[in-house]
Amino acid sequence: MMNHWRTENTNVFICLSAYIAYNFVFSIIASTIPIPSGSFIPVFKTGAAFGRIVGELMHLWFPYGVRHGKFITPIIPGGYAVVGAAAFAGAVTHSISVSVIAFEMTGQITHIVPVMIAVLISNAVAVLLQPSLYDSIILIKNLPYLPDLLPSISGIYSVYVEDFMVRDVKYIWYNMSYRDLKKVLRENKVLRVFPLVDKPDSMILLGSVPRIELIKLIDRQVGKERRMQVVAKWQKEAQERLDEVERRRRENKERRPSRFEVTPAPDTLQRKYSISSQSLSTNPIIKVQCSSSMKGHPKKSILKKTNSFTLHNLTPMMTPSATPYSTITGAESRIRLAFEAIFHKSATLRDANPEQQSLTDISDKDRCSSQIIQVSKKVQLPKERVIDMSPEEQSEWEQTEMDKILDFGSCHIDPAPFQLVERTSLLKVHSVFSLVGVNHAYVTAIGRLVGVVGLKELRKAIEDTNSGTKLGHHKTSGYRSAAMESLLSNRRMDEDYDV
Repeated sequence: MMNHWRTENTNVFICLSAYIAYNFVFSIIASTIPIPSGSFIPVFKTGAAFGRIVGELMHLWFPYGVRHGKFITPIIPGGYAVVGAAAFAGAVTHSISVSVIAFEMTGQITHIVPVMIAVLISNAVAVLLQPSLYDSIILIKNLPYLPDLLPSISGIYSVYVEDFMVRDVKYIWYNMSYRDLKKVLRENKVLRVFPLVDKPDSMILLGSVPRIELIKLIDRQVGKERRMQVVAKWQKEAQERLDEVERRRRENKERRPSRFEVTPAPDTLQRKYSISSQSLSTNPIIKVQCSSSMKGHPKKSILKKTNSFTLHNLTPMMTPSATPYSTITGAESRIRLAFEAIFHKSATLRDANPEQQSLTDISDKDRCSSQIIQVSKKVQLPKERVIDMSPEEQSEWEQTEMDKILDFGSCHIDPAPFQLVERTSLLKVHSVFSLVGVNHAYVTAIGRLVGVVGLKELRKAIEDTNSGTKLGHHKTSGYRSAAMESLLSNRRMDEDYDV
């Protein structure tokens, strides 16, 4: 084994010293890079190398062992290495359990006495000089933690929460407006939870609300989704009003006039003269059209199943003009409508055997549909139009909505936040924060919110107490004194009532 720790130009002491320096430097580099790394094994190996150096020195000075009485105890450098590893690791980590780890790694308890003594002495010295390795990492990275209380300090029993709590508490209350809530959130961007009280005058603590829930409340009140709903509602109401106006106008237009209404009629002689002149001017054209239509169409076979009453190039009948003596429900208009229906029906009748025509129609439809499908692949529908408010309307609407009363019914409220009383000692507060793992606690006096304590305030109080700095004792707060007075007055009233 010694051949691995010596060369032709060096001995075991130079190799072990170089090994210690190498482990020390590169352990620092490995523990500071942003990747997971272990620090216990490098520290344990460094301590073992230092203990081996001491063991080799003892073996060099006492090659035959140490004599006590008639007995000679041989020097074993490996035992010194185990003791050095446990002592150095215990001093760096401020832990006594390293001795047990050393026994488990070596598998023997031959050196239990020197290992325990070395671990206790090294741990006691290291506590007075420097925090542990893990506490130093927490301090360097500014992570929240609680230092240990020194049991020899008597100030831990005489320091109370009221001596180091924050009295300027930022809170929210019932019946506050959305504008007030937005102001509180904007002024306190670091706080993640806000205490909820009934009103600013009484300050009765009702619970706590996370910051994210309060932001969601404001977003649901004046966010984009709510704004789109309001705009859609406005559009619907405007469309209903337009439909109502259109319906009323249609009703007024289609309203049936009275049968006794007198309408001015044109002169009978003048009307007859205009009708006769119009018929004389149109008769030659009608004759030419009829003759041309008869010549243009070939004669149909008797066996062909077609409608013999089909009228080709039929011009719509001229609606006979109403006479001055015709009424709305007269017989003349009914006869005219009946003749118009007969001629229109005969003009729209189809052939009795339309197979050939239907086949050509189907082929044309298939060709058109295939073309439509090809074209439809390239057609892109326009995007749906989004209707929103103008900037002026949006600003006015937001101002109106922000003035409304806040509704806490739709958000999550913690009804039982962690609370302390003003006379809670520093030792109890440290125990509660360490065991429960809370980040902050509200200080109350008979239900009234008087302050708040966080990890920052508690850590500062513990450090000042450990260093011997005396904290300033505050007087009893006004809330507590007022609450005590009200409680005493209520007791007096109860006693008077019992008497």
